Amino acid sequence: MEPGNIIKIISSQRHDFLNHLSVISGLVQLNKVELVPGYIVKVSEEIKSLRKVIHLKYPRAALELIAGYYQAAGSQVEVVYRAEWDFADCSVPDEVVAGALGEVIERLLACQSGPAARGGRLEILLESTRSFGSCTLTLTVEQDAAADGLAEAVAGISDRLAAYGGGAGLTAHQGRLAVTLLFLLAPEEGKIGI
Repeated sequence: MEPGNIIKIISSQRHDFLNHLSVISGLVQLNKVELVPGYIVKVSEEIKSLRKVIHLKYPRAALELIAGYYQAAGSQVEVVYRAEWDFADCSVPDEVVAGALGEVIERLLACQSGPAARGGRLEILLESTRSFGSCTLTLTVEQDAAADGLAEAVAGISDRLAAYGGGAGLTAHQGRLAVTLLFLLAPEEGKIGI
């Protein structure tokens, strides 16, 4: 990730923080103090969601996921992370994982065309089995998204991951686009086979 993009992330975080303070101040000024605790809980949940990403063992991949969060927010897409795996035992280099994640997020969000396609939800699930780690990114929108170019991009990513024993796949069904990235795990010491 380029330094300019990191600056954009920091700027977005600062902007969000100031917006949250403004909302709380506005609620107090309007004598709607009873709404403040609920708003703080909502903001806290957003921060907890991002914290899961910050603790990943691959810093470049984590940066791409955080950048994706702010890119999605710009399209009014809610992002939900479920991190049940942290890349600690991934055999694919961080740079390759980060490149794949960044490209998939950008391509998924680009599938939303026109003002009617704004909004939706992007779920990012990180999990692992005995042999593979995976990241499934599922974009759900109110209307069917235009997936032009996404299949070709996923095929290219799959080819790049195949060099490390992994791959990528795409499914599309009724307003849901899901891309799954598979990463071969590093073998445990003293164990042979998959």
